[in-house]
Amino acid sequence: MKPPLDVTMTATVRADILRMTLRSFHKNFLHNFTARMIINVDPVGDTENNAPIDMVNICREYFSEVVYRTPDTPSFAAAVQWCWRQVETEVFFHLEDDWILRRPVAPAEMLRVFDDPNVMGITLNKWNKKRLLMWIEKELQLNPKTHDDQGNIYLRMPIPALNPGLLRRDYANRCSEHMSIEKDPEGQLGDLWRRVATNSAPPVFLWRFSNEVVLIDIGNRWRKWRFIHKRWGDGSATTWGTLGNRTRFRAASRAVRWHASKWYWRARYL
Repeated sequence: MKPPLDVTMTATVRADILRMTLRSFHKNFLHNFTARMIINVDPVGDTENNAPIDMVNICREYFSEVVYRTPDTPSFAAAVQWCWRQVETEVFFHLEDDWILRRPVAPAEMLRVFDDPNVMGITLNKWNKKRLLMWIEKELQLNPKTHDDQGNIYLRMPIPALNPGLLRRDYANRCSEHMSIEKDPEGQLGDLWRRVATNSAPPVFLWRFSNEVVLIDIGNRWRKWRFIHKRWGDGSATTWGTLGNRTRFRAASRAVRWHASKWYWRARYL
């Protein structure tokens, strides 16, 4: 019998994006579990062609149980907070609606790190980790490499992130209790991660150390196609704004690149 696993997702109204995300993660990881989807769909994105409930119905194609929320106003932090408070499994998978998982990931690759009680989460690789390692060692004066009993190498990250990965339920819940819905959730987690610790040992957040990039950020490509700029980084709430200078040639060029990328991703990874 497959083990249970809750999956939390913060989503917007983008049907084509969501279908690619769910197909790749179900194919390469989530099919190993009896998974329950917990999804918050904010009313932004391609709202001209779809409604938030359409995103919920897409999830039902992959999950037998879907717990959902479709608020009237968007809030990234409120979405994270609500999703994390619905989790029932001890460890859960946090996911956003705009990623592709490029290859199969065995559950043991992710779950074994939780044998260490100080490990609170682990994420999948989204970029070249050698460059990240150099930045941590040079700028933060840290030596973050650690090994498990299988000889695998991980990076101990100074702050957590919301990229696709596994988190401990109890710890995430404690963070959500202190999370402000007026600010960007990732900007808050660095402080919350340490503030809600319950023992003397610091909480550990890991990246699997590999030079293989296993994730594709399709949301960034989608926003470029739609001339949408994502504003964050100053501690305030994350917002989307429309870029100007949308000439016909520029719009056509971005549309061609977007649809070519979708065709390639579907042929290569889905």
